[in-house]
Amino acid sequence: EICACLVGSEMCIRDRSLPNGNCDNENIREVIENIASICWNCGVNQLMQGNQLGLTNWCNIAFRFAKYGRTGFLKQMLGLWSTLTSSVNLTETEESLGTFDYDSY
Repeated sequence: EICACLVGSEMCIRDRSLPNGNCDNENIREVIENIASICWNCGVNQLMQGNQLGLTNWCNIAFRFAKYGRTGFLKQMLGLWSTLTSSVNLTETEESLGTFDYDSY
């Protein structure tokens, strides 16, 4: 599954058409947001399979990428995390793993 996520991310990057081969900061941030979204989706997929630890691990990776996205992207993802965790009954251990130090992002 990790390999599939990485291959998917690489395909996103490879297939991304940049105008005139331009690789400016805005385009780079968009690609990083795509990678963060793929990681997030892997986490949600883990949750759907009953693996809450996988959810928190993948979402943590997504947050680490999201901090390099465009302004507001990390905040948006953290809002999704808050909504998701409030609707899911996480066990105490997994919940503590899901409590991230937002200031470090």
